[in-house]
Amino acid sequence: MPTVSGSSLEGDEDNQVILPTLRQDLEILHGSAKHTGEPTWMLFDPLRNQYFRINRLFFLFLNFWDLETVDKVKSAIVEKLKRPVSDEEISQFLKFLFDNQLTNVPPQDGYRSYSMREAASRKSFSSTVLHGYLFFKIPLFRPDKFLTALWPFVGFLFTGASAAVFALLGVLGLYLVSRQWSSFETQFAEFLSLEGFVFYALSLAFVKVCHELGHAFMAHKYGLKVSVIGAAFLVLMPILYTDTSNAWRLKSRRKRLMIDFAGIFTELALACFATVLWVFLPDGVLRSATFSIAAVSWVMSLLINLNPFMRFDGYYILSDSLGVENLQERGFALGRWKLRELLFGVGLPPPEHINKSLHRSLIVHAWATWIYRFFLFIGIAILVYSFFIKAIAIVLFVVEILYFILLPIFREISVWWGMRSMIFKSRRSVTTLLVVGLLLFFFFAPMSSRVSVNAVLHADQEVTIYPPIAGRLAEINVSNGHVVKRGQRLASVYSRELMLKTDLVKRRIELLEKRLNRSNADRLENMNLRIIKSALAGEYEELENLREQQSRLIITADVSGVVVDHAPSIHAGRYVGQTRELFKIRSQLDYELTGAVSEKDIGRLALGAVGTFYPENMQLTPVRVVLEKIHSTAAKSLSFPDLATINGGDVPVEVSGSDGQSEKVSGSYYAVGLSVTDDLQEKFGQTQRGTVKLAASRVSYAE
Repeated sequence: MPTVSGSSLEGDEDNQVILPTLRQDLEILHGSAKHTGEPTWMLFDPLRNQYFRINRLFFLFLNFWDLETVDKVKSAIVEKLKRPVSDEEISQFLKFLFDNQLTNVPPQDGYRSYSMREAASRKSFSSTVLHGYLFFKIPLFRPDKFLTALWPFVGFLFTGASAAVFALLGVLGLYLVSRQWSSFETQFAEFLSLEGFVFYALSLAFVKVCHELGHAFMAHKYGLKVSVIGAAFLVLMPILYTDTSNAWRLKSRRKRLMIDFAGIFTELALACFATVLWVFLPDGVLRSATFSIAAVSWVMSLLINLNPFMRFDGYYILSDSLGVENLQERGFALGRWKLRELLFGVGLPPPEHINKSLHRSLIVHAWATWIYRFFLFIGIAILVYSFFIKAIAIVLFVVEILYFILLPIFREISVWWGMRSMIFKSRRSVTTLLVVGLLLFFFFAPMSSRVSVNAVLHADQEVTIYPPIAGRLAEINVSNGHVVKRGQRLASVYSRELMLKTDLVKRRIELLEKRLNRSNADRLENMNLRIIKSALAGEYEELENLREQQSRLIITADVSGVVVDHAPSIHAGRYVGQTRELFKIRSQLDYELTGAVSEKDIGRLALGAVGTFYPENMQLTPVRVVLEKIHSTAAKSLSFPDLATINGGDVPVEVSGSDGQSEKVSGSYYAVGLSVTDDLQEKFGQTQRGTVKLAASRVSYAE
């Protein structure tokens, strides 16, 4: 008897091949039209809850299946389509049926082929653990009964009128928040506390549950069965999901888009409602909860859910908007094809023929997805490495880099190797190889001959002048640029409190001296003579102390130098405190630099290396410098805090100590000293931070 194989037709000369019987539980549904207007149908497999989109040719195969033989089916299709049908098209469809186990009769190798396929699909223990760590799903519950019971109470929320009401609430809430923006912005600081983190975690869980129920209720509205709601884990990060695959039953693309958008609509509705509540609620737990829900909903909806580069709502919205099922697989295939053509120009036909605008859109989406996922997976790998136990974290880090980044690249390069005969014949391949060769040359050749050093330019000696006590500036005799000598009078401070204390002490001394003078005539005073003398000595000591304080009200120069950093706001008649900086005296016009070099670069430097210092203040002129000192041990702390990352520098530090002020260098950095070789005509008004480009031994960028 003629037979049908999994990929070819075998029969007699009349080609009377008996077709296998189809499974009786399969369903054929009308699908939405393609972007070209061509009608489609859906073939539904209820055993696996899986849908297959088929075109008109495959639909006619199924429609004429009862004719039993390939020859009769082929003749009927030719008469219907008015075009010939090849054996290859028939074999392709039969292979599709066998591969997806949609027939009652096994392919050519019998039932053994099914067992072989099953055995081939089984994964080893290590592969199972690996894929389980990277991604797995846990179905939680079947929500149909729950959705049916609750629909009468929530159905009104899934109407156009409710959407309009929530939109008005959102506009009102955003307007009112703009009137209290400082309060709204301040509350973000609560997220940095333990209590804020708890609110955030609970709000996120609540919002995501509502998000998934939004998808489920919208599917229920259109009469669809929601098979499961569960949790998926991407690199152990939990993500709720709702199986709405039955949306393929809907012929209307608009309804499918409504199901796609339902989760985002739900989160935005929560955000609008919570924002308005936050405005009117008094401070307390409830207001903090509404703030968390509003913040989480706005951010999750607009930044994450609409992301089209991962299989979140944004991806399915884009897929249904374009009318392209299997958007990622088809886009990736076109993206790989376009990349090969750009690089090698071998002239292979595209995987599928579609209109130019859609063709470009799929390629751009594929390339953007590759770039996005490249950085995303690197970020996830770094996070895993940072937060796991290091022994395990290193393994997980390597696994993610290998599986998500290097493995796809290796597979693509393997395809190129298989095409090598065509690639070597292409002229464009020569250009590509030259460009790649040049890039590799510049990457691996010892090109870099400079080391960047974060440094601070400062004077050899600098003295900051402060008021001796709080008071009013009686005079100030200098300004920026004045050259002063040691001991020169710079300013003076008048203290009314000190003058009053002095007058009071003088009056007490006068009274005590009068009592002492009449002690010879007055018996009572004579008896208190010792007490009077002791009190008088104490008052003289206090007067001497006050006069010493008054002498310090005259501010003189401790060193000779140039006055700098004198602000115009510091003038005679102004009241100043003891911590108020009046100005600085720079002892001389010679400058030096102090910097920090990482361990990986310190070996490339040698004493005497020349370079250029570029101040952060771009209005200042770069100056030439020379390396004079390299410390032999790594620095534990920084002599200039401006070099620390927390102050805008490049050296990472850890803040420690009970006061939270101690800064310990994180990593191996070596202090270096540099001197300025230029004759500085420009006076730097303050300590300047910048970058020194120093000559060093050459290394490649790869190294």
